[in-house]
Amino acid sequence: MGGGVAIVGSRNVDVVGEMFTTKAAQACAQNKMSVVSGGARGVDQVAMNSALEAGGVSIGVLAENLLKKSLEKHARHAISDGRLLLISPYHPNARFTVGGAMGRNKLVYAMADFGLVVSSDYKKGGTWTGAQEELRRKNYRPVFVRTGENVPLGNEKLLEAGALEWPEVNQSMNLNGELQVLSQETPRNHRQAVDSSDSLCEYMEAAAKANKNDAVPRVSDIE
Repeated sequence: MGGGVAIVGSRNVDVVGEMFTTKAAQACAQNKMSVVSGGARGVDQVAMNSALEAGGVSIGVLAENLLKKSLEKHARHAISDGRLLLISPYHPNARFTVGGAMGRNKLVYAMADFGLVVSSDYKKGGTWTGAQEELRRKNYRPVFVRTGENVPLGNEKLLEAGALEWPEVNQSMNLNGELQVLSQETPRNHRQAVDSSDSLCEYMEAAAKANKNDAVPRVSDIE
């Protein structure tokens, strides 16, 4: 598993955003592209569930409760079928923390070939911070964003920062090929690049540091 599209966005997504998320995840499934997300309420869960329901593959990079969520009935079945992977850089019983969620966001992008922001607040929240960090990296993943009427201000500002407009998808399109073409055609001279490594290990180290001050359960607690 790996690659595909990292679909991220608000926990409190509106109906239009939810429909967009479902359509994007279904398109990924139809094109044999994994959906990568954080497993949180809202866009994350809609994206992952929609991909699974369409016969695709989902990868959940969790910031909390990996053990509990991996034992839920629907998750067990999808894991057994080889269509769901749940991972976390933290302890299997780790609680939610803001630092942990922020660190997890780096891994969501690291596991994917492309990013897609469905809805983002402006200058606040994990979705905004994660997208901004990715856009500024030297060896970045192309970040796409939902556009159209009544999208959040954060979406519009991400476009100005260098994100790309998500294409209109249809059943006959080669989604992976289309995203690659759009990524190559769009200049990046208006983005501020900073040095960063693509190493997944370094991503995980950064995530662990973000969570280092949190209380972590003992291994014996899960036995």
